[in-house]
Amino acid sequence: MRPARFPILTILTVMGLLVSFPACRRGPKDKSVDAAADPSRPDVTGSELDEANAMAFLYGNWDESRECSVQKPADVPPTLVTVEGAYEIPDTAPERILLITAASPEGLDSHGQAPTIGGALFEKVPGGWKAAVRTPEIAEMGSYGKPPDGHLVQIGPKRWGVEYTPGFSNMGVTSGGFALIAEGNGALRQVLALTGTSEENGGACDEDQDTCYAFDSEVSYGPGANADWFDVEITTSGSRAGRDGKAEDFSETKRFVFDGKEYRIPVSGGGKKGVAR
Repeated sequence: MRPARFPILTILTVMGLLVSFPACRRGPKDKSVDAAADPSRPDVTGSELDEANAMAFLYGNWDESRECSVQKPADVPPTLVTVEGAYEIPDTAPERILLITAASPEGLDSHGQAPTIGGALFEKVPGGWKAAVRTPEIAEMGSYGKPPDGHLVQIGPKRWGVEYTPGFSNMGVTSGGFALIAEGNGALRQVLALTGTSEENGGACDEDQDTCYAFDSEVSYGPGANADWFDVEITTSGSRAGRDGKAEDFSETKRFVFDGKEYRIPVSGGGKKGVAR
């Protein structure tokens, strides 16, 4: 798992840089938005889920030429929403598609801005698709107004999620993290968020003094105490800075268990559970 390479950023996972987007012209409101009031009718019609109509249902408009919706057209600047991923959930009946979106204020490029990740889980119904779960604000993650690339992973016998590996660089050190988004308790949630899962200081070390280090992590999922959610195991290995400043080899493994709301490291002996961040 390698971190993305970005220009200098100072905050991992929840902060980033934004790029300017051209103005998004408001398109005609999709007629399917009125179907939400009638549970017998689909929110989006068609045998295949059309992303434009799905976004028109979720946000009330869609601009075909700019490929975005205006979430808050009265704001100055307005918030533009784009589709960042459409994931078909395998082996489900009825069919399900997880749509992930990213929302950013138009034209902002300040150092501490990051897109808001949102999404909806659409389910196949006669005549089209219903939005079974809608969560417009799940987490803030990414850089340049874009989230990192997501990957669909199986996190339970009948459960799937999208994992991300956000990264940042600062003063010659490049670091990476890990985040996992999944549906739970009727909402899309960031069920695990970690920093420091990878790092290398190639731009700030002295090779002659053995101060250069680099480590990375591997993520795996497997059955555990929770029958519906796999445990998440993260093994981190490589080299890191020792007490004397010189690089030293290390390897460590952490196992996270879903507690009903999020993934945590279980604490033995009856103590409180701690969330790794």
